[in-house]
Amino acid sequence: MKALIYKDFCAIRKTAFFIFILLVFFSVYFATTGLAFIIPLYFVIIPVQFIATLSGLDEIDQFELFALATHLRRKDLVLSRYLISWSIAVLSAVIMGIIALLSDGRIELKLFLIALALIAPTLFSSVFQPFILKFGINKSRIIMGVTFALMFGFFTTLGKIMSGNPLAKIQHLSLPLLSLLMIGLGLLLNFVSYRISLMLMEKKEY
Repeated sequence: MKALIYKDFCAIRKTAFFIFILLVFFSVYFATTGLAFIIPLYFVIIPVQFIATLSGLDEIDQFELFALATHLRRKDLVLSRYLISWSIAVLSAVIMGIIALLSDGRIELKLFLIALALIAPTLFSSVFQPFILKFGINKSRIIMGVTFALMFGFFTTLGKIMSGNPLAKIQHLSLPLLSLLMIGLGLLLNFVSYRISLMLMEKKEY
């Protein structure tokens, strides 16, 4: 598993460095302009991009066929993909936590934003991963494009509805309940997605 993680890291290290620079810039910008809640939305696309890149490279190199000829298990191949999004989710939550500590506001709102930062990066990658295993990366990119278009429309509409000060409107809601509900649904989605991906990988023939 360590070798598999190292292989993935080497494959995306240049892209990861560039994204990290942009991440620092946008985090500072959004935090200083009072738009810290947007930071988790930026993290949403990072795991999807990494997973798509790695899956494309693995298909070209037929890496899965090679890996299964060694001591690696199918479970390891699936888990390595989810570890990417989970690691980025933790990084997202840590960055949001630092911003929360350095800013003013209700503790409930800060915890809500940290919970959002923890769950948001795993949502779309969890949805896409089973499709990638089932249909391959090329067909899955079409699904990704449609999904991101719908996501753009959703957030555009949400922005119009919550025009003004969105954080002030969020604070009127039951933030502890929302945080727990969001974490619970996020963990459930990740678990279901992982089990489906594992089942697809076990049935996959080479």
